Amino acid sequence: MGTKDAKAKDKKQEEKKMVWPKTSSRKVKKNCMEAALCACLKLEDAKNMVDVDDEGKYKGDSHRKATFTLMICLQLLCLMLQLFIALMFNLTVAEAVIGKLSPGAINLQVAAIKMALYSVPPGALGPLQVKTCMMQRSHPFLGYLMLFIWFSMMLKEIQSTLELVKIILQLPAVASRPDDYKPPKPEELTPPQPKEMKAANPGVQDMGKIPDKLDHMNFQWKLFALLFVLLPHLCVALYTTHVGMKFLAATGLPGKLLMKALALKFVLGFDTLIYQAFVSEQYHKYFSKSKWTYSREQKRNYFASWISTILKLCCAFIATGLAWGNYTHILVLREWCRLYFATKPPSCLGDQCGLSW
Repeated sequence: MGTKDAKAKDKKQEEKKMVWPKTSSRKVKKNCMEAALCACLKLEDAKNMVDVDDEGKYKGDSHRKATFTLMICLQLLCLMLQLFIALMFNLTVAEAVIGKLSPGAINLQVAAIKMALYSVPPGALGPLQVKTCMMQRSHPFLGYLMLFIWFSMMLKEIQSTLELVKIILQLPAVASRPDDYKPPKPEELTPPQPKEMKAANPGVQDMGKIPDKLDHMNFQWKLFALLFVLLPHLCVALYTTHVGMKFLAATGLPGKLLMKALALKFVLGFDTLIYQAFVSEQYHKYFSKSKWTYSREQKRNYFASWISTILKLCCAFIATGLAWGNYTHILVLREWCRLYFATKPPSCLGDQCGLSW
């Protein structure tokens, strides 16, 4: 009993010694969305930042405000480009492919395959019907696998955006002070001299030289960031996920599935591409030193340790199953096409038979 009591006492003492941090932080990602969010915070603080030249004279803050405003405009431009390309891809490619594989067209194709297989002797399909089967000869398991990979890629993008939404919503309106901070007394406050103004303003003179914490944002800029940066980015990601799902579900050639999935992911890569192409050198140096800092509960976060992994896996599996629920007729066509080619192997070269594209 004494040994058990001693172990329990030691365990309690270890728990008392374990102090969980009050805040969490993560580095910003080098893309237009997070650069625009950082610019929102800096525009809020720009009116309180003092900028003086080498002679101690006050300089206007129009150049600084222009830098931050341009980053927000760059994010809006990136969103419009992503949406335009996704819309054009959907209207010109995805809808056309899905239209050729409508339930009515597939029923006619399956009926022709059955007639060819059940006739005595077994007959042959026409050139157009053979071409359709050659384009839908992949195993159903491969279709499930590629949609799972696609949803996994897009889940990362959506989860990152939702994480930023959570961070922005829980940021306080005013920057937090250290626990040992004591505000100065009124009689101790003296107007700063020009040289002191320059030394006391690292946000301008030392931009990019010291880490900058993104730890506060007022309500107006929170609302702006949600309505014009985060929610549009989330909607574009969801729309791209839907377009890619339709396109991959209709693609039945094993050699093209992976390449098309990677090509679709390129649309979301515009966020990083435009940032690297057009951001100014000064803003990049400053932005690379910034990090999100937000409060957290002082206890073990089980969701961040292992529950989130299980949740994301379940979401990817469920999304894959629900997606194929709308395209079961395509899986039926692939089964019959595989059965047809098992009876009458194609004799032409390449990956297509019949008429070429």
